[in-house]
Amino acid sequence: MVVNDDLAHLLASADLATVVLDPELRVQCSTAAGARLLKLRPSDTGRPFKSLASRFVDLDAHAIAQLVASGAAPIEREVSSRDGHHYLLRVSPLTANQSVGGVVLTLVDVSDLKRRERALQGARDQLSLELRRMTRLQVAGTRLGGPGDLGEALDEILSAAVEITGADMGYIQRCDDAGVLRISVQIGFPPPFVDYFAPLGTDVERVSRAAMTSRHRVAVEDLLDSQMFAGAASLPAFLSAGVRAMQSTPLFDRGGGFLGILSTHYSSAHRFDDAERRWLDLLARPAGDAIHRRQADAMVTLTTDRLEQRVADRTKWLALMHQVTRAINDAANWRDGLRLAVERLCESEGWQAGYVYLPDRADPDTLVPSIGYLRDQRMQAFHRTTQQSRFTRGERLPGLVYDDGRARWLSAKEEVLLQLDVRRDAAEQAGLQTVVALPIRSGSGVIAVLELISNERYAPNTLVVDLMNDIGLQIGKVLERERSTAEVADLVWREQQGLLHTLHDSLGQTLTGLGMLATGLARHAPAATVERATQIGQLAQQAIAQVRQLARGLFPLEIDANSLMPALRELASTTKTFHGIHVAVEGGDTTPVGDSRVATELYRIAQEAVTNAVKHASASAITIAMRCDPGVVRLRVRDDGIGISGRKSDGLGLRIMMYRAVSVGATLVIEPASTGGTTVTCTLRHSTPH
Repeated sequence: MVVNDDLAHLLASADLATVVLDPELRVQCSTAAGARLLKLRPSDTGRPFKSLASRFVDLDAHAIAQLVASGAAPIEREVSSRDGHHYLLRVSPLTANQSVGGVVLTLVDVSDLKRRERALQGARDQLSLELRRMTRLQVAGTRLGGPGDLGEALDEILSAAVEITGADMGYIQRCDDAGVLRISVQIGFPPPFVDYFAPLGTDVERVSRAAMTSRHRVAVEDLLDSQMFAGAASLPAFLSAGVRAMQSTPLFDRGGGFLGILSTHYSSAHRFDDAERRWLDLLARPAGDAIHRRQADAMVTLTTDRLEQRVADRTKWLALMHQVTRAINDAANWRDGLRLAVERLCESEGWQAGYVYLPDRADPDTLVPSIGYLRDQRMQAFHRTTQQSRFTRGERLPGLVYDDGRARWLSAKEEVLLQLDVRRDAAEQAGLQTVVALPIRSGSGVIAVLELISNERYAPNTLVVDLMNDIGLQIGKVLERERSTAEVADLVWREQQGLLHTLHDSLGQTLTGLGMLATGLARHAPAATVERATQIGQLAQQAIAQVRQLARGLFPLEIDANSLMPALRELASTTKTFHGIHVAVEGGDTTPVGDSRVATELYRIAQEAVTNAVKHASASAITIAMRCDPGVVRLRVRDDGIGISGRKSDGLGLRIMMYRAVSVGATLVIEPASTGGTTVTCTLRHSTPH
């Protein structure tokens, strides 16, 4: 179909860009706007459209025109011109008498509409992004308000910051007490990067340091172009971790106190827009609050835990104190009590060994290890060395504490080895780490030293020192009580000496004088009184013999290993003579007791046991037995009286017996006899071969 002139004139005056093609798809006519868009010239009329379509768009418009010309329905496409404009292309058939007489191409400029659509979509995208950011911030706020430790809170803050800002990596640094920033949590960084910054802190991380100093955010859009990183030692570490841009936002508490830095990092150059900066500010505020709150909670928790621990420790130590006091009070003798006290203390507090040093009886300025307890057999060599050592007042560790009364707590290996002096080699072999030496007091004076040993390091602890001081006071009371007992025992012995001298010097001389007067009277008296005078003289001689026998029984002048058995027999004879009680002595003539002091103490124990049986047990028979086995000497006094539970015992006498036994290294047991009555057994271990 040929377009008539009227249609051509109509198209020429239309505003739409329109081109009419004939059935063979040759250009027939176009509007002025269409000619401009397709750059048509008058000479292009009649030319195939195929050769002209590529002038305008990359779309194969000729193929679309062919489809429509072949009977297809109108086709619409969005196309872009080479100059960047956007058009809506409509290809419609030109019909006449129900047959296709050509094709009409219409182009409508939709560039402005597209721009508005893009602007609207951008606004929608930005709104969606802001909504996602707000949702993420709300989730972070919810998690921050819930349970969890500070590390979890920091990790949640950092995760939200990375997601909201679109960062690739990030970390949070906290400011320690020394004012150094150290990475607390991080996301996306390889371990070598974290290891590089861990020991160095703020000194190499310039952006964080600048933010901390200025108290404002510092952003670097490209590390390679930043003067801040020019010559920085940390630049290779950042680049190797894939960082090209970063920012650091300071974190504060509500009072303006600096807490740390929130940093986000990007793998490419990054421009920080206002929206991103605002979101970082929004994150920084609750982050600072969370850190401050968690720090405060941690401080409260720490304080509570410490208080609870102190209460638990105090409760445990009170229980230990009770055990120690009970052990001391229930022990058969003071040595056993002290040994149990040291044992309880070592086992409760984990000490490997413990010692109590007492003044030497012969030299009060010298300490000797009287009580020793060993838990760890690996320290056997050190234990032996300690047991063989002597410590002079003012010298070496026990001597220093004994001299000035000041406790020593050594918890460094070098210090321990230096102070132990003669025990140094054994201490080094045992791997000792901690030694504590405490004074044991009676009143204001130091009467002994308690020493505790461990091959683990224990930091000085005031509560432990207080506890051990309390135990030391208990031990001091025991030692003071035993010292008082010793003084009483010596006083009793001196009283016996005084009684001996009274009997010997006063009563003995009086009786001797009476005898001499009776003899003289018998010589010169009348026959009727001679017999009476002679009887008086005989009675005086008998009284003198009895006084001498009583004196020997009460206080033998000298007792040694060879005279112990004769002295015991003399005691038995005297008791039988004066009290009418049968006393038997069993055993040989000699006993390997070592020296006269031991023999004397054994005699005094037997004498006290016999006296108690006579005075309190209502006994009719007493047996004194000495038995010697390899390494053991055993003295046993048994009576057939009312028994120890049924009589009123002399508490002081029993204590004196206990003291005498312990003073020579023996043990004393007082118990009911199997056949009734009471048995007192003193056991002495020695190294003399039998």
